Amino acid sequence: MHIQEISDEVAERLKLEESQAQPEAETSEPATASTKPLQDDIPFIPATASMFPELSPGRAMTGGKTVDEVVAELKKSPFFMTELEENDETEAFKALAYEGTPLENASEFKEQGNECFKTRRWGDAKEFYTKGILILAAEERKRKKAADPSSAQPSTVKPKEKEAGGEGQKTEDVEKKEETSEDEVRQERATLESLYVNRAACHLELKNYRSCWLDGSAALRMNPKNIKAYYRSARAFLAP
Repeated sequence: MHIQEISDEVAERLKLEESQAQPEAETSEPATASTKPLQDDIPFIPATASMFPELSPGRAMTGGKTVDEVVAELKKSPFFMTELEENDETEAFKALAYEGTPLENASEFKEQGNECFKTRRWGDAKEFYTKGILILAAEERKRKKAADPSSAQPSTVKPKEKEAGGEGQKTEDVEKKEETSEDEVRQERATLESLYVNRAACHLELKNYRSCWLDGSAALRMNPKNIKAYYRSARAFLAP
């Protein structure tokens, strides 16, 4: 009998728990039902550019460009160039690298090349001689272009009448400038000839016989009496 009374009490408790759980479920259902209409009532707002943070200046410049266009834009900068392109930026870098007159810069490169040649650093010496040659060869091309009558443009400026008092002083100044420029041109050509001969010696040591012969020929075009150019060209020509 005692066991039966216990089972009856347990059954009554289970009924009470079920009756309490049913109202809670009924109260929770309206709450969920009430939230659904609220979610459905929210209008859809499309994303716009103003909702996102602004791009950095670098990304803003390349935002509407393709990959090829961005790469082409980068290659215009000297830091990303794969081939040397003549523009204002490269000319500015050249001006910063070579301060002074062309003769001074070429002479400095020649001295550095001579120091490397004495220590048997043929490759480094060749590079220094090449830099000096490029500077003076460019000046030589400018002079030839200026001396070519076909490239000269006719002047439309009418000559002004010279003042009687300052005529003598002006002619003396012009003569002095011409003398100094001619002397500088002679020095540049002599230095360029020496650079060709010295680079030919480097090519000979490095067994670049064709390049040695070409540098010797370039020196002989400037001075047909250059003995070193004949000697080094002959050694390159007769090399095994």
